[in-house]
Amino acid sequence: HTGGPCCRDVYDGQSDCQSFYDDQKRVWALAMELLFKIIGIAFCSAMLSILLKKSNQEFALAVTIVTSVLIFTMIFNMLKDVFVQIKAIAGLGGVDLSYLGIIIKVVSIAYLSEYASAVLEDAGESAIAKKVELAGKIIIFFMALPIIESLFKLIIALF
Repeated sequence: HTGGPCCRDVYDGQSDCQSFYDDQKRVWALAMELLFKIIGIAFCSAMLSILLKKSNQEFALAVTIVTSVLIFTMIFNMLKDVFVQIKAIAGLGGVDLSYLGIIIKVVSIAYLSEYASAVLEDAGESAIAKKVELAGKIIIFFMALPIIESLFKLIIALF
């Protein structure tokens, strides 16, 4: 038996905490494997893009965009699992899940707009990249309005 009694609370009430630690090791190994794959793909893509920029800029841009989409696809399932775990943790703490849903959507919008902006910057389209960033910020503000409204109601109720 490894670990203290707290791991039972975290890990579905199991009496054997070794399962918890074994799963953590497995998750760590999978995450590192994914990271090394992404780094390998990114380095190969960068080298190919550098070579292509000398002869054909359009192909270099295509390599960059395809690589970006491939990397995003590789991390999407992990990101989805993160959001599922956050919802589960929030449910344990009695957090209003409607607010949590908004927060998850806001974070998703931030990641996507930043990601798209970086790809556009790599393509040399910094003006369009800035517009994507602005659009992401405006959408985030719009999505956060229910939370802002609740905060104002809470502040007004206190006075």
